Amino acid sequence: MSFAEIGQVLGISEDAAKMRTHRVLGALRSSLERKA
Repeated sequence: MSFAEIGQVLGISEDAAKMRTHRVLGALRSSLERKA
């Protein structure tokens, strides 16, 4: 699924979809590193 498609589904811009994805992946990475 492209960022443009994600943006359409969520009702946000493509750039906002990229930003949210980047933030979520960073948070997930941090969480997994703490548990390892």
